[in-house]
Amino acid sequence: MDNHITKILCNAPAPKRRRTKKKGEVFSSKCNELPAEVVYEIMKHLALPDFLSAGRACEGWRAAAKDMGHTILESFPPLAMSMKSGARKFMSYHNIVNGDRYRSKVLAYVRKEFKGISGGFIAFENCHGIWFGNPVTSKELEFYKPLGFTHLSDRSILVKRIPSEDYLVLVLYRRCKTIHAIRHGTTDWLMFSYCHAPWDIVDLVVCNERVFGLTSDGRLGIIGLTASSITFRMILMERRQFMMNAKLVSYDGEQIMVAEYLGPRQVRITRADMNPDMNLAQWEVLKNLENLSLFVDDYNTYRLCDPSGWGGRTNSVYFLHSRTSVYSVFPYPTSDDDDDDFHDYELCTQHGSPLDNVRGWYFPTLIYSLDRVRDHIHVRAAASC
Repeated sequence: MDNHITKILCNAPAPKRRRTKKKGEVFSSKCNELPAEVVYEIMKHLALPDFLSAGRACEGWRAAAKDMGHTILESFPPLAMSMKSGARKFMSYHNIVNGDRYRSKVLAYVRKEFKGISGGFIAFENCHGIWFGNPVTSKELEFYKPLGFTHLSDRSILVKRIPSEDYLVLVLYRRCKTIHAIRHGTTDWLMFSYCHAPWDIVDLVVCNERVFGLTSDGRLGIIGLTASSITFRMILMERRQFMMNAKLVSYDGEQIMVAEYLGPRQVRITRADMNPDMNLAQWEVLKNLENLSLFVDDYNTYRLCDPSGWGGRTNSVYFLHSRTSVYSVFPYPTSDDDDDDFHDYELCTQHGSPLDNVRGWYFPTLIYSLDRVRDHIHVRAAASC
């Protein structure tokens, strides 16, 4: 398989083969007979597209890929996504460690604006709707906007509802000061308006099967979702002044942090320490990230990862500049004495020319994942809108 241009295979069912089966004959695949330890040793040495295809080999390997998938996917670094202007049906994914390039087909992104990622899905939007597509599983979901509502969203999150297991999208429109939600396959949008509130909601994130919003006066609120309404309840906590570009970050679905890009080589991360009932919290600025690193791009992607599985730098920031095809790596926090630890790396095509139309980070560990949100949220809050 070509080490430079490789297509990420979709996880579609393999075509069935006709077999002439004699009476009483039992078919047994040799690969099913391999011990799990041997299968793991084989899979962990595969390139990303080969690993994604290995799970389709047989039932035993499918089960092994499911059980070991997250561990193996942690050994692959985040990929830099790009789109060629002349090949509008494909997206390319660039491995920042070994230079491998993969490609996947994007069926419906023509005339749509790239809006980032939500779990393993890539989001696009135009004035008519919001589209989510998974480049590996080929799962596609489109949500049509209400008639006459043509604004582009500030944040779109695709989630699965518990216990119904249906897909739902949450959309933040800061210009209109509204949050919208709709279930896939329906046309009834729910709306929550905070136009009379003295604050704005600047970002959304999912944590502990709940949706949280960050307000412009530096507080967190919990967004409650039911089949017929959206509510917003403020958590009792101190107000804090954040930058207008502040983004919410959830790590392991349990901790909420706020990441702010203060300028070149300047990032500040603040953690919200909440009590078990999630009705009281306080802010704490992180002095270091320990074994984690923060990945940032120009398209609303702020994600904490452990880069040790693929040999990356811990306690660092990886900033992807979409307009210059360069990503920078620098320590967290940054001081004037850290010039030797600041590095720029240019993303190039197979011919050595700078990569154009860079979009953002894509994380292999999220390929099969999607945030899950419960319908009914019973959290006692100190104040509500």
